[in-house]
Amino acid sequence: TAAFSDPYIKSFSFSVISPELLGKKVLRPDRIIGQYEDLVTRVTNFHNEDKGFMVLAGDVFDVPIRKDIVHKVVRWQLAKRQQGTHLTKTISEVSGTGRKPYNQKGTGRARHGTLRGPQFRGGASMHGPKPRSHAIKLQKKVRRLGLKIALSARTGEGKASFKL
Repeated sequence: TAAFSDPYIKSFSFSVISPELLGKKVLRPDRIIGQYEDLVTRVTNFHNEDKGFMVLAGDVFDVPIRKDIVHKVVRWQLAKRQQGTHLTKTISEVSGTGRKPYNQKGTGRARHGTLRGPQFRGGASMHGPKPRSHAIKLQKKVRRLGLKIALSARTGEGKASFKL
């Protein structure tokens, strides 16, 4: 017996069954996905030698496919991994003097109190990005369901591989 541990599925144990002891049908491509049936699949080693069969729990590997849940989980994962270290400087953070560049009156030009404003070259950026977390909240049950749906979809396509 081997143990499989994942952050979303607390513990899941499985046993490799020899083909002689097996009474169930092997995982077949024409079956209906999402019936919560226990599945039987072939187990191989890394040299593709048959090592027997394994019973997969139906509540994990045969869950109805819901695209909305998968979409939410993928958005949660991508948002959580986004770094969020972008930064622009405001008028108080830009280097430069606070001196008035020229007289208020008599020059014919527009009045300015500093050359650090956003309209000047090398000046500040108004309403720019600040460091923040892009993570969104998603319930643990939805996260777990998303993983189960992904495992069910891979198993249903016949692309799930179980190697010892």
